[in-house]
Amino acid sequence: MTRRSFLQAGTAALATGPIETALSGQVTSILGSPTAIAGFVGTHGGGPLLSLNRVSSLAEFERLYGKATRPLPTSLYFALAQFFANASPPMCYVIRVPDAAPLTKRSLEALRALEQAPELNLVALPGVSDPAVMSAAQALCARRKAFLIMDPPASANSPAALLQTIGVLPRSDQAAMYYPWVRVALPTGGAPILFPPSGAVAGIFAATDQSQGVWKAPAGSGAALKGVLGPATPISEADAARLSAANVNPLRTLPGVGNVIWGSRTFLAQNSSSDYKYVPVRRLALFIEQSVDAGTQWAVFEPNNPRLWSKLKSSVGAFMQGLFRQGAFQGSKPSDAYFVKCDKTTMTQADIDQGKVIVVVGFAPVKPAEFVIFRIGLWTKKP
Repeated sequence: MTRRSFLQAGTAALATGPIETALSGQVTSILGSPTAIAGFVGTHGGGPLLSLNRVSSLAEFERLYGKATRPLPTSLYFALAQFFANASPPMCYVIRVPDAAPLTKRSLEALRALEQAPELNLVALPGVSDPAVMSAAQALCARRKAFLIMDPPASANSPAALLQTIGVLPRSDQAAMYYPWVRVALPTGGAPILFPPSGAVAGIFAATDQSQGVWKAPAGSGAALKGVLGPATPISEADAARLSAANVNPLRTLPGVGNVIWGSRTFLAQNSSSDYKYVPVRRLALFIEQSVDAGTQWAVFEPNNPRLWSKLKSSVGAFMQGLFRQGAFQGSKPSDAYFVKCDKTTMTQADIDQGKVIVVVGFAPVKPAEFVIFRIGLWTKKP
């Protein structure tokens, strides 16, 4: 049995009332999909090469890959150290690439291996900013409904330099860039080194999801970065404003708060009209789509008729109501916060004849105050 999903973003006024009860009197529960399972691709001196491995601690990584064999810890080691310092609960997938050139080719091979991860929500390639690799990583995230955490180029030693260099990088609403690199202490002591921030940022994503939900921005005073000494470049209010205007999220040191993520914008083109301008809005939409898609697979074996449509509407509605109660949406009542439709207004007779069932889901994200609408389609029979 084959199936297909349809995704459409846009804005619309709310057009439905309370969720109806299924004709059978039973609702099939939809469980929320995981949101913070990260995949890391980076260099290291030993261990399995271009092989996917699940890791839940830095000690486990060292058992699989060994400690750093060079004077300085490797990109993969440092990224995981920062991830585990910030994440709760800590779990990720790791793929090691060798230091030998060409790194671009190796990274592309690693991304193909990463796609085999059973579950994947966040992707990071510490220190890699090659446009071809970033384009491939964004394409992987689009296929897997994951989110890419991008590092700025190492050469961007000031906000002005960054804004001059990122023009060649592909833009995506399933990615976010964080600037600048951070100062990190060496395990053996000595002067701190500069390191890309994606590992620590991914850890903040995971911790925020766990404590507050995927709809909460992984930013602000509650997003203090552990395991880093501070940004490589101090970011002023004016710098932060310029970076935000370019859809780059600044990392700042704030008195009494510490080193924090101070932005939550996706890496869209400037002046984009996309509904997915903000990280939590995009990730909430991905979470809902993944959860509904996985939780309605039973429908592909059902007759494509109003009874099925009512069951789907009730099942998805119950899931959305659960999110509403947790504060995932705007609105003081369900009818102001979300809607679910599955009937002859969401599909044509041709769709029905081809075995397509289309559920339209809309929700009002906490920020911005707009409805984001997407469609999920299922094949109830082979076309």
